[in-house]
Amino acid sequence: MNVPPQLQQQMFELSTQLSETVNQLKVTEANAFALENERRRQELTLNEISGQNEEALLYKPVGKLYIRKSKNEMVVDLTNKIRRTEVELEEARRKLETLSKKRDEVSTNIQELVASVSS
Repeated sequence: MNVPPQLQQQMFELSTQLSETVNQLKVTEANAFALENERRRQELTLNEISGQNEEALLYKPVGKLYIRKSKNEMVVDLTNKIRRTEVELEEARRKLETLSKKRDEVSTNIQELVASVSS
């Protein structure tokens, strides 16, 4: 079957676009998974700290050092971190949705192009 050069070029561009989109999707999925794990870890840490009495000595790791903090400071810090992580996670989920739609759209375009060549 002889395929016109224009259609070959379109097919090449669409397949490249699909490949790039799938790669972006994989990276974003990995990022979302890491953010979810980070949020879980932060919540577990917050639960552990919340169970401590007010006079407990708590230390926050900063690089190679540990800084002494009050329970209230630790709770506020962790709560803020959890909120930031949740915002980042929501952004990653929106990006996943957008990339999934783009992947489906490009796949449909490829199928339509193949169908038009086959006809």
